[in-house]
Amino acid sequence: MSESVDMWTQSHDGGRRFGVMKTNISECFNGVLKGARGLPIAAMVKFTWSKLVEYFHNRRKEYTHDLLEGKKWSTYAFSTWSENRRKSEKHYLKAFNNEHRVYQVVTSFNMCSTRGGNHSYEVRLLERTCSCGKWQNISIPCSHAIRVCDALQID
Repeated sequence: MSESVDMWTQSHDGGRRFGVMKTNISECFNGVLKGARGLPIAAMVKFTWSKLVEYFHNRRKEYTHDLLEGKKWSTYAFSTWSENRRKSEKHYLKAFNNEHRVYQVVTSFNMCSTRGGNHSYEVRLLERTCSCGKWQNISIPCSHAIRVCDALQID
């Protein structure tokens, strides 16, 4: 508890980790080195180098292709946004403070939902925050923020 909250909690990281909570570097390398267990040190270093080169090459090729096609978001970000947009169509919007771009979004009542719906969220458009916390945590607009943007005709 002596550490600052921005060092150990996703909700206070300032968006630096974009939803990734595994900050322990050994966890990351453990996944990379699965195939290298039991190899001599020199072979393990060569294996690690080859895996990293392959990883960065494939990522660059994927993003270059996406950019050439005019995509501005990754497949993951776009699918998350699309799902949030679908959910936003069932939300109700109440203007709270137009001058400061603060809005209240209420989810529709849903008996099939685990949480039941009919919840209220505060969206602060200028600060890019929502009281649900999802927009701040993963840097992809939540359904509540999308509802506000749709109503204001903001892309």
